[in-house]
Amino acid sequence: MDNISAKTQYDGTTTPVPATSVHTADELNDRIVEQEGSVTDSGQSLDVLDAGQQSKAMFANGVAAQSMLDSGGVNSVVLTPITGASGLRVATPLVKTYALLNGAIFSFKANNTNTGNMTVNVGQTGGAVIGAQPLFLEDGSTNIPVGMVVADRYYEVRYDSSLDVDGAFVLLSSGVYVPEVYTGQQSVTLPNGMIMKFGKVTNVPTSSYKIVTFSDAFPNACISAIANFGERGQSAQDGADDCGTSSVTSSSIRVWSYGISTSIDCYWQAFGW
Repeated sequence: MDNISAKTQYDGTTTPVPATSVHTADELNDRIVEQEGSVTDSGQSLDVLDAGQQSKAMFANGVAAQSMLDSGGVNSVVLTPITGASGLRVATPLVKTYALLNGAIFSFKANNTNTGNMTVNVGQTGGAVIGAQPLFLEDGSTNIPVGMVVADRYYEVRYDSSLDVDGAFVLLSSGVYVPEVYTGQQSVTLPNGMIMKFGKVTNVPTSSYKIVTFSDAFPNACISAIANFGERGQSAQDGADDCGTSSVTSSSIRVWSYGISTSIDCYWQAFGW
């Protein structure tokens, strides 16, 4: 089709033709290019016989905007659009500012298993990212347990502009235990938010105590703690010997030994939220 210098958009009822209904060739050509671009960016080939390519493109690009690949490193999730033969294609940046993301939810498959607190970033394939923001848990904590995010598992995060200084991402509940895989860590979080911590303290002095400092403090409070003898042979012989806990805080407990004639190993458990 030949390019034209101007075209009049006229409804046939107004005389003379309003000046605002005259569009330049650049405007018209740009519209065509943008329409074609939205179709091809969605992964479709232009088809003159398919009158629904625009609606398909809007749906496909909308899905691509929230379905991401994690191309980041350990503890630093970088979300980039799904591309190429593996899914939908987005050729241009989705956003250039977090101001446009408030409330947006992104799903992705984790590239790495976390070893500590995490950040989330949003970018584009082969291009710049807009900056890492902290990852929060749903309870408002940024203290991410080791192994909470496991490589090759699927997760969802939601951006909340009210968090932190410039906004942050929230890891949405997956309805499973956290961490999902036991790797020797001290703490596990139940789906309802209750946290269990457990461990062993060695050589508790006779009729005295040892302080156990949690590797990760409870975000809010420890509500219960118990202890028992570490070995069956060290159990009480006459009912007078015992072990227990005291001075329970969100970050530590005291494990006591009562009546035992020698130092003893004790197992302990703490519960909180």
